[in-house]
Amino acid sequence: MKFRLPDYFRVFFLSVMLASCSESKSVFAFREVRPIDEEMLESVLYRPSEFRIVKPPVEFMDGHDLWMSYTPARKKAATPYAISLAHKSLDFMEIDLRNRTLDASVGSIVDRYQNLKPGEYRFRIALDGKIIDELYFRIIPGRGTGYLDYDAPLSTDPQLP
Repeated sequence: MKFRLPDYFRVFFLSVMLASCSESKSVFAFREVRPIDEEMLESVLYRPSEFRIVKPPVEFMDGHDLWMSYTPARKKAATPYAISLAHKSLDFMEIDLRNRTLDASVGSIVDRYQNLKPGEYRFRIALDGKIIDELYFRIIPGRGTGYLDYDAPLSTDPQLP
């Protein structure tokens, strides 16, 4: 008698093999934070510990500090990664370029971007002179329709119910 594995075991083993052979992906994650008064000590020491993983289309509100966390698929601890931030006018124009190494405590690059105006942006990550990843996102006006701002004063318009 020949031994035969049940079909669900075959599917399980096949999925495990495919998952282990597939190339892992890099991860962009973000956190929007209301700006802290620059004179406060907290503004220098603050660093978020939780980030939200994003998938396109990516949108953030203006008027917030944008914290970015990037975890590369293949990590090189001591090698500097070049991070380019570009704003679109007619074409993408580079507005910020930084070199960062991986933070050993989290295995990611964590950085803050401030005063981003509404519009389209692009992050590009380069390693050893080659672009390894990019992400397009938009900054939208924070006071637009569809957003609640619990810090704003209540309206005193007599026409509202």
